[in-house]
Amino acid sequence: MQEKISLGVINRISCDACNLSFQAKSFEIQNHCLFFIYIFRGDCEIAEGNQSPEDIREGEFVFYEALQKITIKSDKRVDFILALLSEPYVLTHTKHDPELYCGRIFKSKSAANKLFSSVLTTTFKSLPFLPLDTHELVLDGLFSYLRPSFKELEVNTALTTQTHLDFLWYKGNEVIRRRFKDPSLQLSDIAAELTVSKRYLSQAFRQRGT
Repeated sequence: MQEKISLGVINRISCDACNLSFQAKSFEIQNHCLFFIYIFRGDCEIAEGNQSPEDIREGEFVFYEALQKITIKSDKRVDFILALLSEPYVLTHTKHDPELYCGRIFKSKSAANKLFSSVLTTTFKSLPFLPLDTHELVLDGLFSYLRPSFKELEVNTALTTQTHLDFLWYKGNEVIRRRFKDPSLQLSDIAAELTVSKRYLSQAFRQRGT
């Protein structure tokens, strides 16, 4: 199944075993894009670039930078979704910046993730029987169910930050996510909202390489 719609390309891939590599080319995509990978059935290993592979299991999903080479390996049957999503699309529908969580696997044991998994499974069972011009609307609704998963991870991330600069970076991104549509937003506005200096806020982002 392949859908060419505003959010990009969605493929559902089923195979008895796989050793797949894929990567978006910069000249092929206009916006900053992300890969979304969801495992319907089976377990596999997934790696970004030259990083060590991680296990991803049934009912789990992950986001990766689309310009990075992604490799999926499994010696058993696996069934998964591979989607290319523009960052603005994901940001609009989930109200969170997925780039903050790229490479972090959303685990199947989470209650929020179980809810998303059940909706995703039901949606893809029915999608082939719906008129093609309604698919985009259905998928828009589907991705809105990621909001609880991001919110849950957001809370856990805030609780585990190590230093004040880490926490400031996290809160600064929170402001950016909330006000990203404001064309007049400046560093000084974010610093004022967090009651810190522009220099200190810049330091928090520089230590993260952003």
